[in-house]
Amino acid sequence: MTELTDIVPELMPANSVAIPISPTDDWAAYNGKYYQLATVSAESDFTFSNGTITDYVGNGGMVIIPQTIGGVAVTAINANVFRNSVNLQKITGVVFPYGMTTLGLGQMLGGGSLISAIIPETVTGLNGYTFYGCTSLQKVTLPSDIGTVLQDSEFSSCSRLTDIVLPGNLVEIKAGAFGGCSLLTSIGGDLPRTLTTIGGSAFGYCSKIEAMTLPSGLTSVGDSAFRACRFQSPLIIPSGLIAYPGNCFFGLLGVTKVTFPVGADNFGNYSFGECSLLREAHFEGNAPTVFGSNVFAPYSGFKITYNTGATGWTNPWNGFTTEEVSP
Repeated sequence: MTELTDIVPELMPANSVAIPISPTDDWAAYNGKYYQLATVSAESDFTFSNGTITDYVGNGGMVIIPQTIGGVAVTAINANVFRNSVNLQKITGVVFPYGMTTLGLGQMLGGGSLISAIIPETVTGLNGYTFYGCTSLQKVTLPSDIGTVLQDSEFSSCSRLTDIVLPGNLVEIKAGAFGGCSLLTSIGGDLPRTLTTIGGSAFGYCSKIEAMTLPSGLTSVGDSAFRACRFQSPLIIPSGLIAYPGNCFFGLLGVTKVTFPVGADNFGNYSFGECSLLREAHFEGNAPTVFGSNVFAPYSGFKITYNTGATGWTNPWNGFTTEEVSP
């Protein structure tokens, strides 16, 4: 949150802040950015104790939490504060104050009218289900560092969310983090290169995200982790990712070839099923010993290729045409 005193002091209305979002006719430009004026919510809109907001009793709209209440800095907000408000469905936006470090579990769970949220750099982590089911949410501004783990279902079923910038130091994205975000088009570039673990349905049905690549250090994905997602082709599976749970890459978009590393094994049912453009699965190593049903769809022209010297392959193999190729 940027205070107007830091931007255009001569235009500062009393008790107002500037919220940077995309430009519209009603917003003013300053120094190459666009700002909308909004009034800080009244202290009486909150129940507050020892630096922590415990309840919200305001009337909704754009909620801008004060940095201090009764002269005491606001540093935390309890779980479900907004979710339990009788005016949850009237809240259209939330700006958490600079200085806040902790957001409670399920903060905006099911907030059907929430359009935008700004979380300050001082927040060091989210606790799960923060914006779950916020079907009107379009934009969230995250801190550049929210810890190394994005918790379960943080933005699950936010069906109108269009863009978000993932912090570059994430190591794990847990189950359902963005599952069902069907309009999400941008995550601020590619997946963070620091990622090692992506949970089940973490990006399930995020079919509009710009073509992704997998981080080189990725070692684990969950069921339906990238179901119906779009990747650059050929899709190169990192050397440490050698197990593929059911449906983990089901229905991939834009991929005509996928390359598996040496040691690739343990393919769950439909792990790469119904990838309608996939025509080649290349294995750099031996034939898998655990191979579930319908791992690949038998589309016309599909084949498995493997490097010369690899063992366990036959032609056909598990019903698929195979071909030995030079590395």
